[in-house]
Amino acid sequence: MKKCRILALLLPLLLLCSCAGEGQPIPYEQPHEHTFGYWQDSTDEGIQVRYCKICRLEQTREIPTE
Repeated sequence: MKKCRILALLLPLLLLCSCAGEGQPIPYEQPHEHTFGYWQDSTDEGIQVRYCKICRLEQTREIPTE
């Protein structure tokens, strides 16, 4: 019975964490100044992306291709 209670408490938390992947904004209602991480190469050639560390807002930029 205790295992069921623990699972019932942890399941919503696990679902929230699994939905907060790269490029998926976390619902963050509080106003904040975006704090972006490092630029990373995207799967699209000539594009780099970075994400806000707080709300996961995605920012993209084009880079020259050779």
